[in-house]
Amino acid sequence: MLRKTRDIVPSLLPLMKALPRIASSDQHQIIDDEWRQLPSFELPAGIDVNDPIDIFWAKLLECEEGDQGTTFKNVSKFVLETISLPHSNADSERIFSKINLIKTKARNKMTISTVNCVLLAKQRVRAVMGKVRPSG
Repeated sequence: MLRKTRDIVPSLLPLMKALPRIASSDQHQIIDDEWRQLPSFELPAGIDVNDPIDIFWAKLLECEEGDQGTTFKNVSKFVLETISLPHSNADSERIFSKINLIKTKARNKMTISTVNCVLLAKQRVRAVMGKVRPSG
């Protein structure tokens, strides 16, 4: 399975270039070398290619240098950070919607600090109200 994936994606360089905050240019060669060596690496007991992707890479990250003299810490960190990226901007859009409800035409002179305080106060009230359970 690893070899099949490696045949489909021979290099992670295009992905690393697209994500410069996750992998700096001085790490590209190290990560790509580890990616290329992975198919010929005999996985230790407890690491299975059929594990969920995050579990597989987390286990591989923890794998110490063994008989084969190789670790995959750099590529594992890169993959784990890449798969943890949010896939949508829904959270940001929700915040903008809340800001638009607070900062109306009638209240357009509010400062950013005031809007931020109102957002935080609303969040805190909602959290406290969620913990209060009706008695009875």
